[in-house]
Amino acid sequence: MELRAGKARLWLVFFGSGHLAPWWAWVLRRGFRHVCAASWFADQERWVFVNPCRTGTVIEVMRSDEFGPRFSQLMTDSAAVLRMPARAGRRATPRSFHCVGAMKALLGIRSRALLPYGLYVDLRRNHGAEIVCGTEWSQDGEHAEAAGRGPGSEAPA
Repeated sequence: MELRAGKARLWLVFFGSGHLAPWWAWVLRRGFRHVCAASWFADQERWVFVNPCRTGTVIEVMRSDEFGPRFSQLMTDSAAVLRMPARAGRRATPRSFHCVGAMKALLGIRSRALLPYGLYVDLRRNHGAEIVCGTEWSQDGEHAEAAGRGPGSEAPA
């Protein structure tokens, strides 16, 4: 799976509640307790799904028919889904090793975000991520629903 020069890998970044939330998850914003990502590698005709969990990072490579049910579930369970091209050049590895740090490394960005909602806001505000579905973040910090939000997602607190 080679990335050709000049072409940025496009990732779908899923923000949701996650499964098996730790006892301290109540501190995090509803719907923004976990973040994971997926990308289509056309040259290999495969989806790559990256899910940084507490027990370790899970990376799955699947054919489109295998990924279909997972994709549907992710779209239903996510409070927001962003489309974001990865940056090719990166100066440093993120200092955090939880899901947010893993996504910053995957996308090749620098961000001060420590929590999934902070990453969501930073991707929208500073990195040009586009909303696929979910919650719209505005410059004044207020939210408005974007069209196409998944039926099973929670509204942010």
